[in-house]
Amino acid sequence: MKVSVIIPCYNQAKFLSDAIKSVQSQSYSNWEAIIINDGSTDNIDEIIASLDDNRIIYIKQENHGLANARNRGLSEATGDLIQFLDADDMITSYKFESQIEGLKKNNADISISGYLAFKHPDVTKGVSTNTELNGESPLHEFVYRWEKGLCIPIHCFLYRKYVIDEVGGFREDLPDHEDWDFHLRVSINYYHYIHDPTQFALYRTHDKSICRNTDMSKGKSLVTSFYAVCKQMPEEMRDYFRKETLKIYPDHSFQEPTNIIVKDRINLTMVTFVFIVRIDSEERLNNLDFCVYFLQSHFWTNIIIAENDEVSKIEGRYRFVNHIFVQDNKDVFHKTKFLNDIVKEHVKTDWFCRSDIDVFVNPETILKAVGLLDSASLVYPFNGIFYDIPNYYALNKALKTKDIKKEDCAVINPNSYGGAVFFRTNDFIKGGMDNEKVIGWGHEDNERYMRFAKLGYRVLRTQNPIYHFTHPRDINGGSDNPHYSHNVEEYNKMCFFTKEEILNYIKNEFTWL
Repeated sequence: MKVSVIIPCYNQAKFLSDAIKSVQSQSYSNWEAIIINDGSTDNIDEIIASLDDNRIIYIKQENHGLANARNRGLSEATGDLIQFLDADDMITSYKFESQIEGLKKNNADISISGYLAFKHPDVTKGVSTNTELNGESPLHEFVYRWEKGLCIPIHCFLYRKYVIDEVGGFREDLPDHEDWDFHLRVSINYYHYIHDPTQFALYRTHDKSICRNTDMSKGKSLVTSFYAVCKQMPEEMRDYFRKETLKIYPDHSFQEPTNIIVKDRINLTMVTFVFIVRIDSEERLNNLDFCVYFLQSHFWTNIIIAENDEVSKIEGRYRFVNHIFVQDNKDVFHKTKFLNDIVKEHVKTDWFCRSDIDVFVNPETILKAVGLLDSASLVYPFNGIFYDIPNYYALNKALKTKDIKKEDCAVINPNSYGGAVFFRTNDFIKGGMDNEKVIGWGHEDNERYMRFAKLGYRVLRTQNPIYHFTHPRDINGGSDNPHYSHNVEEYNKMCFFTKEEILNYIKNEFTWL
C-alpha cells in the first residue's frame, strides 16, 4: 500500500525541511510526498532543489489558500492512503508502519494517532493531548466536542484514499475551520475509525500560526449554518448547529448552499448483512458483485462475506467488507453450520440479515424490513412470492424493480421463506440458530421458519415480491444433494412437533448451542 503525503506550504520554508525529513525517516518506505508551493515568497525553491529523492513531487501555483493547496495535492496523489502534513509540523518514524498495520488488522478506514504539541523551537518540551473519540460516535465527537476539549491536528489522521474520493476534499469557500468541516463530512458517513494513542504527530506552535493570528468566527459560522440545514445530519445535531450559528450572528437566515454536496447514504450500521458463499460459476460471482455494490451504494452498513471453498475466488475483491475464508474440499456445502459459526464469532450488531447472493429488492424494502425489527424477531423483506429473472439483470448496477419486465419473471415459489431474512441476533441464538442437522440445499429455510414460528417468535413480512437472478445449479443447488431426504425429515419434525417437543429437541439435539 502506497502513502501519499500532501504538504501544502505558504511562506513556511524555514520549517519545511523538518517536515520533509520526518517523512523520509519513516520505517515504511512506500510513499510519495507532494509538496504544493502555494505562492510562497521565501526560499522554498532552494530547499526543494537540495533534495535528492524521486519520491518527492514539487508543484508551484499562485496563492489560493490552504484548502485549495490540499485539494491540488489530492488531485496528484497516486497512493492508496492519504497523509496530510502541514509544512510546519512533523511525524515520527513509525507512523505509517503502525497505522497501516492497524487499518489492516481492524479492516478500518481511518486511523487517528496521538500527538505532542510543542512550542517552537523546543520539541523536547511538548504537551501530550488525548485524541481518542470516546463519545457515542465519531460524528457525536466532532459535532459537540470540537474545540471544546477535542481538537485533533490533521496529521494525526491516516485515511484510506477512497474515503476522500467519496466525500470530496476541502471546502475552498471557508476562510478557516476547513478541517472541522472535513471531519464532519467524513464522520457523517459512518466510516470505521480506529485509535492509536502513540504520539506519532508533532504539532508545532509558533507566533505565525494561523490560529494565533486570525478571527475564526466567520469560518465557524459558515460551517455551523450549513450543517444546520444539511439533511444528512441528524435532527438534534442540526438544531445544535442552528443555535451555534445564532450565537455568532443572531439575525442569520438559514439557506442550504447548492454547491456543497454531502454524500447521501443511509445509516444501517446497526445491521450486519451476512452472505454465505461458494462461488461455483461466473453467474454467482456477478450476483455477488451486484449485491455488494447495491448495499454499498445505498447504505453505510456491515457486510460479512463468508466463503467456503478449496481456494478463495474473491480474496481482495471487495472493500468495506469482512471477508472470511474457510478452506473446505467437501462436495456438499454445510451452509447451516457455517452461518452459525459466523454469527457466533463475527456478528456484533443487534440485528443481522442472512441473504443469498442471488436476490434483489429495492432499498426502500430493506428500510421497511429493518423498521419492523422493533416489533418482530424475524422479518422477511418480501411477501412470499419468489420470481426468477434472467441473470443479465445483475449486470445493471442501478437496477430498480420497475426496470424488470413482467415477461421475464417466472414464479419459483408463491410462498417462499428463502432468499433473505432479517433477525434479532439474540432471538436467532435463543431459537436454536440454523439447524445444523440440515446439510446442503433443501428445506433449511422452511425448517427455520416453522421452528421459530412454533416457538412463538413474531414473524413479519413486507408486501412485495423478491427477485432471484437465475444461475447454474450443482449438487449444492438442487435435490441431487445426498442429504436432501434427511433435510425433509428435519423439516417434517418441526411441522408436527409441539412447542414443548421443539424445546426438548433443541435442548437435547442442538449440540452447537
